[in-house]
This record gives sequence, C-alpha cells and structure tokens, in this order.
Amino acid sequence: MIPTNRINVAQNSDIMSKTDLKLHEVTIYHATQNWSLAWQGADADGKPMRYRQTFNLNRLHDLVHRGQRANFIAFILEKYAISQGFPLAPTAWEGVLSHSGPDWTLAEAVRYAVSLKVAASDRSRTHETFQMYARIFIEHFLFEMDWLTKKLTDFSRRDAQIFLDWLTEGGTKRANGTAHRGKRMKGQSLKNYRSGLRSLFSELEDRELIAKNPWSKTKTIAVEEAVRRPMTEKERGIVFKALYAANPFLLLGVLFQYYCAIRPTEIRRLKFRNIDLEAGLVQLGPDVTKNHDRGAVTIPKAFIPILQAFSISTFPPDWWIFGRHLNPHPTIQMGEKTLSNAHRIILRNLEASGELYSIEGLQFYSWKDNCGVSLVDGMVDIDDIRIHFRHKSLDYTQRYLSKKKGVIASIRDKESNLANLDAVKERLLAYGKGRNK
Repeated sequence: MIPTNRINVAQNSDIMSKTDLKLHEVTIYHATQNWSLAWQGADADGKPMRYRQTFNLNRLHDLVHRGQRANFIAFILEKYAISQGFPLAPTAWEGVLSHSGPDWTLAEAVRYAVSLKVAASDRSRTHETFQMYARIFIEHFLFEMDWLTKKLTDFSRRDAQIFLDWLTEGGTKRANGTAHRGKRMKGQSLKNYRSGLRSLFSELEDRELIAKNPWSKTKTIAVEEAVRRPMTEKERGIVFKALYAANPFLLLGVLFQYYCAIRPTEIRRLKFRNIDLEAGLVQLGPDVTKNHDRGAVTIPKAFIPILQAFSISTFPPDWWIFGRHLNPHPTIQMGEKTLSNAHRIILRNLEASGELYSIEGLQFYSWKDNCGVSLVDGMVDIDDIRIHFRHKSLDYTQRYLSKKKGVIASIRDKESNLANLDAVKERLLAYGKGRNK
C-alpha cells in the first residue's frame, strides 16, 4: 500500500483540515480548495531549487480520490525524484531506470513506459490514452489489489489476466470513500486496454527490464463486429445533398473517405500540400498517417474534378484543409470529432424529417465501407484494394466482401470452368425434370 504517513483517506476523514502535512521532503498543501505538492530539488546544473506543482490534483472533485492521488505522487517523488528535479521528464526517468533496473516496482515501471510513449509522439490523443491506461491500472487496480509495491519482475501473465477479469467484472470506482463496482467493460474497450498495456510492457521488454511480455497470451471476450453498414445508392444521394447544403467542406471530408479510404483522424491532419493533383496522389507523411508510416493514396479520376472545383491548388500549401468550422485555416485544425459529429447531426436530421427511413448502422465510417464494396463490385483486384486501403493484411480487406451480403455476380455468372460437365449436362437436366413429375 501507499505509506501510511499520508493524508488519511478513510471514509468520513477530515481531508480538508487546516494543517498542511510535512512528509519527509514533500509537503502536501491542502488547507484550501487548491491542492499542491512542494519539494526541494535541484535544477539541471545541480543548483538547489524549490518546486511546487499541482499535478492536476484540483481537477479531481472527489476529495478521497484527490487524497489518494496526492499520496501516490508524494510516494513517487520521495522514492527517487527529489534529487533529479521534475519527475516526469523522460531524461529523469532514464536516469532512475539505469540505477534501479529490476528493483523497480510495477507502478514505477509503467509510469516510465508511459513517459517513453509520450516522448516518442507529438499527438496529444496518444499521450492521453496511455496516461489513462496507466491511471486505471495503477491508481485503481494496483491500489485495490495492494500491489503498489509489487516488483516489476514479479508481475506474471496470470496477474495480467486478473486485471482483464477485473475490468470485465466492472473494476472498482470510489465515491465519497465508498467502493462500488463500476460499469462492466467488454468488446473493443476491453481489447483496447489489453493492447495498450501490452504496448507499454513492450517498451520494458525492448529495454530488457523483463524477460517476456506478460500480456502476450492474455485473453479477452471476443469482440463483436461493429453494427455498421454501407449506404444504399438512394441514401447516398440524399446525404450528399444535405452535406453540401450544410457546408461544402463537410462533403469534401466525406469524399476523402469515400474515394480515397483515408481515415477520419488522417483527414483532420491533411494540409493542401498533401494533395498532388498533377501526380493524382494524396501524399501522406508520418505526421498524417495513423502508424507514422509514409504513404501515398491514388486519387480516382472521378474525384479530381471535384478537388479542382474546391480550388485546392490556390490555397497556401501549409494551410489546414479542414480548419476552424471545417473551413480552410492557416493555423487552426478542426477538432478530433468535428467531422463525425457534424455528419451524425445531418443523419439524425434526415431521419427526423423522414427523408431517411432509418439510420441504423449508418456511421461516418460507412463511407469507407461504401468505397470498399464499390471497388469489389467493380472487380478490382483484392490486393489492389488492400494497397488502396493501406491494410497490412488481406484479412482486413476481405471484410468488404462479407459486407455485400448477397449474390456475387462474378460467381453467379461464372461458366468457363464448368465445361467438363457438358457431357452429362442434358442428362442432369432430364433427371431433374423426371424428379419433378
């Protein structure tokens, strides 16, 4: 557990007492509504320096939870960070790691792995996601299991499976000092936690801090396929008109997915310099793609005159195509969910007005499904479709075959390989007629 000489977070305790607690080198200031931690450290040159940080404690309105987090941070600070300045800097963690190695606790190692992920990516969503995984794992699960002092090297695959089972059962949420079960986690959310923690532990495995990643063979409940369908031709026409009426650039965002199978997160990062009309390509650099890979997507001929109509070539190259309010902007890109939220509103309005009978299964991603299905209908080679969608494996691409859910014309009309039946074809037909008499 967290050392006992901390703020008392037991039920009904007076957390808001008027006495600030001096805990060895760390002082937790909590006499007012604004909490902070202070400690004596040193700057990069070794000069003594007084630090005081809030660590976002004041965003936690539940004082019991705030006290738990303050205790945990003080524990981490006193453990190794006081002599090295601000503890979350990657260089400070590297220094601690080189001296501690296998002696690290599980909680310390996970925090270190998060710092590596943060240092390696400039995307705030990535930072927030890994920090969330670590917070739930450390401050809820390890706290409840009394594993905050458990050694990294003692954490096994069985322990990892216990965490996944804990999430499946609902975990534990604390409110007003009372523990209760939270919402049961399943499906893709559970799979995401497993993948996220496996990725964090891969960082530790790569640095030979653990011999084997304990998350590698853990199991989760099978993920149900998302309830999503392509749009019919009639639905597409209705939605296209509504999107254009709302904002032509909203329609353009949809068409980047419909024609080029570009992911929504990548559409948000597009600048005008990414569009090469002369070459007929959308050039995607590591700053745009999901996996930081460099790539290029073919622009179908039908899409080129539409891009020309939007005067793509006349805008400054470094402007965001989808900026503030979905319009081009020199410095501000649209929000992470602006495009999908605007699309959802359009669909709901069309259903409410009766123009669309039902929008069940229709999502922003439906346009990507439409792209895949139309390419399959056009008899485009499946590997060319894979390249267009930038799939690592054909397993993902073949999902679009299953979305057709009907007769495949090319198979229905196939006769060339049935010539060897010609000799008995008439007999078979005659046999059928005889059976039907």
